[in-house]
Amino acid sequence: MNQQKTLVLRPLTDQELTELNATQGAVHVYDLSTFKALTARPNITYQPFAPEHQLEAQHVVQKEIDAMPVKTNGKSIVDFLSYNGLNLWYYHRSRAYFDVYNSYLQQITLRDIDKTEHCRIYADKVLQSKFEKEKEFTFVEPKKINNPLGRKLGSIKYIISLVIRGLLGIKKLHTIRKIKHLLLLFPNTKTSKVPTTEFYGRLLEIDRSGTFGLLDIHKPAKLNDGRTRWNIKLLFRKTNYPLATNDTILLRYGFLSLSSIRKARAYKKELEQQLESLKNQDTSEIQDQLIARFASYRSSSAYYCLLFQSYSRFLKTSKIETITAHSEQDSIVRAVLDAGKTNGIATNGIQHGAINKNNRAYVLTEADHKYTPFPDHMLVWGDSIRDFLINESSCNPQKVYTLGQLRSDSLFQLPEKITHPILTTIPTKQTKIIFASQPQPDLSQRKQAAIDTIAAANDLDNVTLIIKVHPGEEKKYYHQIIKDMNAKNVIVLKDEIDLYQLIKGCDALVTCFSTVGAETVYFNKPLLVLDYSGLDKLNFVASGVGKAVTTVEEIKSQFNRISQGKFEINQECYDQFVQNYASKLDGKTAERYHNFIYGKSGDQ
Repeated sequence: MNQQKTLVLRPLTDQELTELNATQGAVHVYDLSTFKALTARPNITYQPFAPEHQLEAQHVVQKEIDAMPVKTNGKSIVDFLSYNGLNLWYYHRSRAYFDVYNSYLQQITLRDIDKTEHCRIYADKVLQSKFEKEKEFTFVEPKKINNPLGRKLGSIKYIISLVIRGLLGIKKLHTIRKIKHLLLLFPNTKTSKVPTTEFYGRLLEIDRSGTFGLLDIHKPAKLNDGRTRWNIKLLFRKTNYPLATNDTILLRYGFLSLSSIRKARAYKKELEQQLESLKNQDTSEIQDQLIARFASYRSSSAYYCLLFQSYSRFLKTSKIETITAHSEQDSIVRAVLDAGKTNGIATNGIQHGAINKNNRAYVLTEADHKYTPFPDHMLVWGDSIRDFLINESSCNPQKVYTLGQLRSDSLFQLPEKITHPILTTIPTKQTKIIFASQPQPDLSQRKQAAIDTIAAANDLDNVTLIIKVHPGEEKKYYHQIIKDMNAKNVIVLKDEIDLYQLIKGCDALVTCFSTVGAETVYFNKPLLVLDYSGLDKLNFVASGVGKAVTTVEEIKSQFNRISQGKFEINQECYDQFVQNYASKLDGKTAERYHNFIYGKSGDQ
């Protein structure tokens, strides 16, 4: 009797991994992180999703998303998903895309496999009904990660911290109400440092008008594990400019406002009515899945409704004339910006990370712009980014401005020689190479990038690898990988040293598609690109500034060339890349941003 074959097309929970380890027969795993967790199991094969399937899934899902804002008989699907003028579809658009993309990718993978033998399948739940006629397929029901205690603790901690921050911040809120130019930022909950330089460069440092202020955007608790993103030191920071927390606004104008709570509660009921009406519309199968995903986000949508109502009421009583954000696609930030638009306040979005075709938040059509998914003005780093927003995001050319990268001004403030203890304690004979990590939708690729880079460095005694952890990640993730690999000469950093000091003090950088790679070009340093997908997502390789590597041996070979001084950069390509990506490096970027924001309020 033939043993049953198992196909794993989705990430598995710890419980599912344990169960799978106990089964017999061949296992074909499409998710790399799951494969790594099962390497000790015999008869297991890693089988990545076919590139042609990935491209097909991207094309099909994006085509259906592009049709969502197109009106039929005077109303579009986006209209059905809106509430009181709040276009909630754009709060979840990217999330819905990736959820449905992953499901559809699994679907077309199953469509093309050999059906001559019986298969036990771990896949998205919606696929079970699609393949119910395939008697050879037995689907394993996904198991939810139940942590009720974690959820309760998370909720309690969040409410307590919200009330404390909200009450203690009332006085500061009165000050913020009087300023003209509001800057939004996410606080550093680990160090309680106000990260103005990281997000706004020298913008506040050069201001002499006294009309700028800051608003911390605190995110709610992660309910699955009971953690809250909060540090009590955040309450006692001293700054030279007004600084308030969004929790005070949410408490005062949201949770303590019966009107705001009623409107947020009414949303869920209205959504059900709108979804019922949508059943009479001519929608495709993929669109039905997108709508279903959107409906599953109803609790988040109700929260965004409450945020919007809170900020709308606060801004109506303020003197604020401009709101500027560095992460304008974040849903919480979007609620603030939308509330600003409603009150006639000019809104600005400052480019913070990669803007390209792989960032689905920026792939929009003219029909999308009828719902104002962007701030009033987009302020970007370079001409190529501006061209992309105009040509691929359908932005109005008169609303996109090339001003440069704010952080680049600090290039002109760096010491001639970097003497930070983290770097000086590394022996001078060692070649210091940075691995710039980042969160990725493909969790398996994120892990593979770390493992391959660490493995390559671990084989070379003269290389010290410095993992620069992205602000949205945790150091312990990489510490665990290092421990599992028993690796040596690896340092994990996050906020311990200024990024530009780190790049200047090291010999090269390796990354997948982090914007830190672009900043490495500013320093004329070698750049290695872990381009597993072959998509060259930030155009590093095609621009001639990055060297593509996809295996441990390739990474190790380039590390050796860097150590031996044999890695040569193309200076002409580097100079052109800076022009396209960062406009120009002149130390005056903050002045350009200040003049733009200051001028939009009528002060000039």
